Amino acid sequence: MAKDLFEKEITQRKKGKGSMKVYALVLIIVILAAALGFVVYSGSLNSIFGTKISSPNQAASALSGLGNDVNGISEDLKEIDNKL
Repeated sequence: MAKDLFEKEITQRKKGKGSMKVYALVLIIVILAAALGFVVYSGSLNSIFGTKISSPNQAASALSGLGNDVNGISEDLKEIDNKL
């Protein structure tokens, strides 16, 4: 009786280890696919962090737009502060 229970427990643990290996393999494949997708997408013209800047005119335009955005945000914060 005890021997049968012991053998049953051993077979269940072996099955559990096999399924854990499958889950680990699937997880590794998903991580590698995500990393490959990130590399491919970053190599295109539009990266995750914004557009690539390749000339001084593009840099000046991007900085000007960023300055305008920050200015608008600060004005909004001033209006909120006045209301409070």
